[in-house]
Amino acid sequence: MDESKVEYEFVFAKRPVQWVIVIAVSCVILGMMYSRGLSQRVGVEGGSTVESSPGIREKGWLAQVNLNYSSARELALLNGVGPVLASRIVADRSLKGAFESVDDLQRVRGIGPRKIADIRGMAIVTE
Repeated sequence: MDESKVEYEFVFAKRPVQWVIVIAVSCVILGMMYSRGLSQRVGVEGGSTVESSPGIREKGWLAQVNLNYSSARELALLNGVGPVLASRIVADRSLKGAFESVDDLQRVRGIGPRKIADIRGMAIVTE
């Protein structure tokens, strides 16, 4: 065999399935590293309570929305509250003042006792 004509093959040239496996494993590892970095930056480790903004308080997986400080975008996170209803809540809060309890949401058009029961676990009111 003439050594001057020896061609070197790339390891994965004949096995493209190995490329797919390597890429898939890399994506999974990078995704895990990215999500862990986000949770450490936000501070959602264990059961600690973190203030990410004045309107939202996160505790583990649960986010509590403060009715007196949240923006319309944050209020839209509540169950059954969309962008229109969230903007009504913000408008009512600016016209009539802060809410004293979660039950005060009934003064907003479109919110009744049933909707308040749905959002009671996620909504809080502080001064």
